[in-house]
Amino acid sequence: MRAGDALLLVCSLLPSLCPAQTLRIRLYDYADLTGDEIRRLVAVTTLVLGHAGLAVDWTHCRGVGTPVDGTSHCETGQEQGSIIMRIQPAEPDRPDHRLRSLGHSFVNPAGGSYSSVFVPAVRGQSKELGVPFDLLIGYAVAHEVGHCLLGTAHSHSGLMRAAWDKTDAGEMNRLALGLTPIEKTRALARVTKVGVASSR
Repeated sequence: MRAGDALLLVCSLLPSLCPAQTLRIRLYDYADLTGDEIRRLVAVTTLVLGHAGLAVDWTHCRGVGTPVDGTSHCETGQEQGSIIMRIQPAEPDRPDHRLRSLGHSFVNPAGGSYSSVFVPAVRGQSKELGVPFDLLIGYAVAHEVGHCLLGTAHSHSGLMRAAWDKTDAGEMNRLALGLTPIEKTRALARVTKVGVASSR
């Protein structure tokens, strides 16, 4: 067994024994969120993914926090293992407006690299669930990142549920909603595998 494969196996089975694996997210804010909203979004997403053993390296490519000195890597090609996250000011048109979605990811069963979160839908659900907007959008971003790592499927509980309810809202308000143990293992294994592959 190669050293990289052994590391992947150990970290996927015993993530507490391994340093956090780094996930790179390029953030494009087309909705012009405030500095406080972006900082809260980043903090919540980082915390939720951190509970799965994932460290997040953020690059702000549009909106608050975008470098003005030309040092950003946003214009370079897509880096292996990084995720493009777009904060959108409008929702896509749907024939049935009851089928509201907080976000969308372009993924296959194995995962993907491109996601969007829709601000109007998040604001609407924020009122319905009694969760502050800047907290809920962080969870929505974490959910879409989850799809990029885990694929198209939803789960029966936790962060990757298809629709959140008042019970989930209570967990969010305590910053306690997260990936299931199996999802944590799979997410960590995917990021570890990509990291090992890109370092060869």
